[in-house]
Amino acid sequence: MMQKSGFEFWVSLSIVFALLLKSFTCQDVPGYSIEVKSTVNVQEGLCVTIPCKFNASSKNVFKNSGGSWLKNPVLPATFVATNVKSRHVIKENFHLTGNPDNGDCTLTINSAKKEDIGTYYFRHEDSKNWTLSYSFQNPVVRVNVIELSDKPEISLVGRIVAGEEVTLNCTSPGRCSGKAPLITWEGNIEKYGTTQTYIEKNDDGTMTYYASLTFIPWIEDDQSLVTCMVTFGSNVTTSSNITLNVTGQTISCPVCRPMDSFLITGMVVGNIVILILMILGSYCFLKKHAEKKQLGNKNGTHNYGPKEERTESIYQDLMGQQDSTYYNIKME
Repeated sequence: MMQKSGFEFWVSLSIVFALLLKSFTCQDVPGYSIEVKSTVNVQEGLCVTIPCKFNASSKNVFKNSGGSWLKNPVLPATFVATNVKSRHVIKENFHLTGNPDNGDCTLTINSAKKEDIGTYYFRHEDSKNWTLSYSFQNPVVRVNVIELSDKPEISLVGRIVAGEEVTLNCTSPGRCSGKAPLITWEGNIEKYGTTQTYIEKNDDGTMTYYASLTFIPWIEDDQSLVTCMVTFGSNVTTSSNITLNVTGQTISCPVCRPMDSFLITGMVVGNIVILILMILGSYCFLKKHAEKKQLGNKNGTHNYGPKEERTESIYQDLMGQQDSTYYNIKME
């Protein structure tokens, strides 16, 4: 009975402590206030910055202060973003981009995922006096991750004229500071065009990502479809299409298009092999011809060597004699 009573005592004490903590963090305390949106929607794969400002009653609160964003419920505390080095965070795509020393608790979420859906609150910590730490749970921020609906934007640099180089640019949706998305092109034009990806830094520290496709169109490319596809780190994709309106002469020039590098390499190697074979063939032919010529000169002088070396020459000599001579030798 004593053991059971002791257990019940500690359970009751824990419940009372939790209720007191909840009462302290949820009620409005004079001198403590926060300004932040209560609900934020972000498209999957994109990012969102949540502006946040807070006030605290202590005069020392803005000196070497720490700040953290946590996910509900309060117990156990789950840190998702912080500037306190001793804290362990569980979400790499959450960042405290505001400076708590300036009363700034701005939160940035990059590459939003469905698992990021939830309720979050900010906690301020005084590095000199932990009793001045305060969790702002009124209001809390509800983060909703919705389906990706934004499309990449395709822009055209100049007119599309047959036989003249042209460039298409594709800008990814969202202005983020996280991992760059993968931007690819699809269509017949992509097969013989050159692509390049760019990162442009904005004044607010975010990034704009876009890719270019440079190619030479021909009249047969008129009304062909080119697609720009953007894939984010969460494996969600979005795409846009453009139909080419090629103007100019009706003369097509498919052979003028840049050929595939592998085809060019194969042709070069093939030509080199053919050239080597031709050189070897010519060398063998000339060598054989010289040997025959030398053999003919020996037959003309009848300068025979040993018996085994002059057998063929005697036979060739006899073949060159008159029939009567050959008959007489045979009769003998």
